[in-house]
Parts: sequence; structure tokens; C-alpha cells
Amino acid sequence: MLVFIITTLLFGLLGVVLSMTMDYTNIGIYYYISLSIFSLIVYHILPRVTTYLSNVLLFYTVVVIFCYTIYTAESESL
Repeated sequence: MLVFIITTLLFGLLGVVLSMTMDYTNIGIYYYISLSIFSLIVYHILPRVTTYLSNVLLFYTVVVIFCYTIYTAESESL
């Protein structure tokens, strides 16, 4: 993902340089700049989201095991 961010940032910066020096404007310049900024934000948020999801799944697993243990305590199986 870091390679993608660097590549889009380089294309965005190249577009900014072209727009400042040669009056070249294209919608792709804004696309690459916004895409690289959005990718940087996702890159920083993603580890926190995966940690949160991992904790939620761990809690869910503990609850399911606890419920299954209580249910099968009377020798009844699913």
C-alpha cells in the first residue's frame, strides 16, 4: 500500500509542477492528490480498525464458548 501511496503522490506532485510551470490543468491532478491523501488516511486508520475487529471477534468467541459450555453441561449436545 505504501508503494501505491508514493506513486499516486508522485503523479499528483508532477501534475502540480506542470500546472504551475506550463499552465497545464487536468482533472487527473486533483484525482491523484485526493487519492493519495485518502490512501494516507486509510493507511493510518487500518491498524486501529483491525485491532478493534480482532478484539470484537475474541469477545464473540469467548461468549460463544461460554454459552456452548453452559448448554452442554446437562449432557445435551447440539
